[in-house]
Amino acid sequence: MNTAISGLEINEIKEDGIDSDRDGKYNNLSITVNFTSDKAMNAQIFAKLLDIEGNSIGSKLIYPEIIPGYQQIQLDIDGVEIVTSGKNGPYSINISIYTTEHDALLLDSEQITTRAYSYADFQPHDATFNENFFDKGTDLNSDGVYEYLVSKIGIKALVAGRYTINGYLYGANDVTPIAFAVNSTYLDSFDQDLELYFNGNEIARNKINGPYKLKYLSLYNEQGTRIDFIYEAYNTSSYSYTDFLSSKALFSGNNSDQIVDTNRDGYYEYLKLMLGVNVTYPGNYTIEGILYDNFGNETVETLNITYL
Repeated sequence: MNTAISGLEINEIKEDGIDSDRDGKYNNLSITVNFTSDKAMNAQIFAKLLDIEGNSIGSKLIYPEIIPGYQQIQLDIDGVEIVTSGKNGPYSINISIYTTEHDALLLDSEQITTRAYSYADFQPHDATFNENFFDKGTDLNSDGVYEYLVSKIGIKALVAGRYTINGYLYGANDVTPIAFAVNSTYLDSFDQDLELYFNGNEIARNKINGPYKLKYLSLYNEQGTRIDFIYEAYNTSSYSYTDFLSSKALFSGNNSDQIVDTNRDGYYEYLKLMLGVNVTYPGNYTIEGILYDNFGNETVETLNITYL
């Protein structure tokens, strides 16, 4: 649509992939905007890159000084944004030119369709997930219980350096996370694995069987900038939560409680909980718990260390 307000008119929009480091991948999608204006002014030019379904892939905003007559302005969309979208072209480029006042006035707007680029034509970040996943239970002390569920995450590192990954483990109900894990390490410049160690105690505590979902998987560079993200990475192998539960002592489910008035003054000093435990291996054990009210608010936390 051409509004041609206040004597400014977009004449032509062109695009081209720019391989600035000559490695065969486009670093930027360069957009050239040719327009004419009958007067000098300050303006803002907003470029928006859309996929074939109209979803935003990337954008760029600049504030050039407009001169009378013919003018050419260049805007660059970062190739990383295109790679991260995972969307192939052809794309739509929308160019809008506004005044810079608080209530910005649209001066002109045009849209074109690009060539049929592939997102793989563009340069990715220094490292990305390579979509290779594997998991296993790890029994560190050979007692038959997994201390960790270890998820191996494939990373393609183009530049050597320190990278950090983190992610959440969800059950089949997909409601709340069961466990969280993070790992930071130095990677050389080739494909390799980073491991996330999900605590077996957290998995056992939730009493949810697998397979589990690895979600919100994030990759960060040394500067702490997130450079790759997968909303739902993959489903793990099948596990029972009891795989992560020690068989040395288990709750029997035979529980009761009573109120205690130690000095017989009519006021209760304690709420006493009796918890049934089946013990296979005698030893010192710690039982801890949190008491909640009817609204889910934590009221008191307690623990007991004893020989069973």
